[in-house]
Amino acid sequence: WITNNLIKEIRNRDKLSKQLKRQPFNPLALMAFKNCRNRVNSLVKSAKENYYRNKIILAKGNARELWKNLGEFMGTSKSKETFPVEHFLSGNTRCETDNILEAADQF
Repeated sequence: WITNNLIKEIRNRDKLSKQLKRQPFNPLALMAFKNCRNRVNSLVKSAKENYYRNKIILAKGNARELWKNLGEFMGTSKSKETFPVEHFLSGNTRCETDNILEAADQF
């Protein structure tokens, strides 16, 4: 959802921020930075909104995809990472219960 135009605006905002830090009492620099910052925030908000709206429209009729997207939007999507057994086995790829328990005890 991040477009080239948005990246350019973000870079411009950052440039104006650096300029403002060098000249903190310059009212023109402050006004330019605030205007650019507000424009970037507005662009980011509308870009996110459009991205999520399109994902919901594309998931129309597919309940699983719709709920997956809603979970992603709300930040509740579950990560399916597994426990890093290899860390405890020190290169031994054989995953027997006894080896894992011994390695965990030594840890």
